[in-house]
Amino acid sequence: MPRPFDVVCVYEERAIGRRDKAFWPWVWKLEDDYGIFTAVVKGDYDNTTDEGRSRMRKAQDRAEDELITLRDRTQGGVQEKAEEGGHPGGVAPYGYRIESQGVRGESRLVLDVGEKNEAYPTLHRARRLIVEDGKTPAEVEAILNAEGHPGPTGRGWSKGSLRHVLTGRAIQEARRVLGDPKAPKVRLGPDGAPRHGEAVAIKLDPVFTDVQLKQLNAALERTSRGPRAQEENVHPLSKHSRTARGRRSARADSAHVRVPARRDS
Repeated sequence: MPRPFDVVCVYEERAIGRRDKAFWPWVWKLEDDYGIFTAVVKGDYDNTTDEGRSRMRKAQDRAEDELITLRDRTQGGVQEKAEEGGHPGGVAPYGYRIESQGVRGESRLVLDVGEKNEAYPTLHRARRLIVEDGKTPAEVEAILNAEGHPGPTGRGWSKGSLRHVLTGRAIQEARRVLGDPKAPKVRLGPDGAPRHGEAVAIKLDPVFTDVQLKQLNAALERTSRGPRAQEENVHPLSKHSRTARGRRSARADSAHVRVPARRDS
């Protein structure tokens, strides 16, 4: 089968990839599998000759060195900003907002105070409902959704999202950690430390006082044990539903049926 072309032209090496593991497999696959060579326009060379191959190897080494230098400079800037208490980037934790966003060297995380739909007053209302009214986080989520209060994603509160926010580091410790080894996207070295830069803790203004936080955690611990023994689960019967014991209940003539909550023996 004849080849449709003999050479693929790219403007510069980084159009393929700065790292060796991205660049060379691409070049080798074209040449070994299809007999197609690669030409770099900016450097005016290709891999059809030994001289061109040598120039390509040296140029790619320089491209990867540039990548490492850029990454170190970028990481260094982010690290320095975090050490000064600035916002290093990313989404603000729920309860906070980015002040002076986009202003070089001045962006900070501050409490998201304001009207009733802002995060700070929403968290304080959620705490009162859990601590003072004995509501579960799931019940509070339903209340906030019914009243149109947006959650962390800007949409409604999904199941478990309120507990996730209330037990997060920003609320519990009033700090945010750049390069947290426990974070899922942080790449670690063999020693378990972040591969790029050091972990830096950024102090935040606390959402709750120490007393409020202690009361909240006690209430969350209570609600994590399951439903209260006095509670009853009310299921609308527009469709079949499951009882607290996992059994299916049939359609009834009444609008609702009350099913006693499961009690631990």
